[in-house]
Formats: sequence, structure tokens, C-alpha cells
Amino acid sequence: MNKTAAQGRLFYSFEGCKKLTTAPVIPSSVRSLDYTFMNCEALTGTITINYTHSGPTSIGQYGQTFSGTVKPIVL
Repeated sequence: MNKTAAQGRLFYSFEGCKKLTTAPVIPSSVRSLDYTFMNCEALTGTITINYTHSGPTSIGQYGQTFSGTVKPIVL
């Protein structure tokens, strides 16, 4: 994962990657996935999110994360 993931955000990290077929495992340091896989038309399968925290910093920011994907995705 990149520096942005270490900071807890994956905003737009893979947005528009039309040939991306599988997603990397999302580390527990990530708190926000806004637009991360937006328009990744070939993305399919299972996406693993290693989430172990709770409270006010819960991973709740998923805004448009999978907008534009067209194949089945399991979280």
C-alpha cells in the first residue's frame, strides 16, 4: 500500500483503473475509502478490509467507493 494508506485514506487510489480485476487487501490503518474503486469496471471478487478498530474513527467513509463498478463484489 502507498503512503496515503498509511495515513488512513485511500481517496481515489484506484479510481478509473478500468483493467483492475482484483483489489489489494485493505490494511487496518485505512479509515476512509471514498472513491477508491470508482469506475473500476473489471473489478470483481472479494475485497478484504482488515478492520479492527471501533469508536468515532470507525471506517464509515465509503462514499462512492464502488460507484461505476459493474461486476459482483463481496466485502
